[in-house]
Amino acid sequence: MAPNYTRKTEYYMFGGNSRPNKAKQLAHARQSITITGLGSKSFDNIVQNCCHMYTMFSRYTPNAKLQPVPEFISKYRDAGNGGAIESPALTASSRFFTPIKQASGFDVVSINPELDPRGILGKVDATKWVHTEDNEVGYYIQTSHADQNRQVDKAPKLNIGDIVEIQASMLSLPSKGTYTVKLILRSIVLLDGHLTSAATTARTLAADTIILPPPRQLKWQNPYSGYVSQRAQTPQINEADVPQYQPEEELEESDWHNMPTE
Repeated sequence: MAPNYTRKTEYYMFGGNSRPNKAKQLAHARQSITITGLGSKSFDNIVQNCCHMYTMFSRYTPNAKLQPVPEFISKYRDAGNGGAIESPALTASSRFFTPIKQASGFDVVSINPELDPRGILGKVDATKWVHTEDNEVGYYIQTSHADQNRQVDKAPKLNIGDIVEIQASMLSLPSKGTYTVKLILRSIVLLDGHLTSAATTARTLAADTIILPPPRQLKWQNPYSGYVSQRAQTPQINEADVPQYQPEEELEESDWHNMPTE
């Protein structure tokens, strides 16, 4: 069996969790984290030691089929400097589930509800995949006492830029006819999150104050104010033009139309 090395790395975190929604992809869901030292010499030494251990695995792979470049080492570009400064980064991950055929000798444990509050991971086919103690990732918060960590049941809210320490195992695995080496995530310790909180507060205070324009007031106007209303004048009837009717006088047929009404 290939040797299994365990190392501790420390410094800035900018990774997260991967939670696919489709049930057929749940079996391959994993937790992952990527850390970088942002130019720290001690972190650069850790990366060099990981490269040295990576070459040692070539002695245990048949016909030297180990991939020439480790996939857990990458480059992080500082966006604040226009991407001109690059720093080495390490990525460690852990799958949530193990095939039930490969889970012999491991105890089956329940998934931390803080990692799966909606119960999505519970939809996996339990007849083929199980969550064992080897899939667990421990979450810790450093206490005020030096070199002492406190394990927490709830996963700490990790943000990009937090100072963390991770523990990972280096393991060689077959991959498409060749062999690769992965960093298996075992635990995460939140060392200091004050820098991230201070940076968020500084960005909020430094933001320019947005001056909103005065609200437009809707003033009602009479749509008929520009017009002068005129009353229709009733025509006046001149009594002299109306023929008068005298008693005992016979009216002709044409006079009935001109007779005034009382």
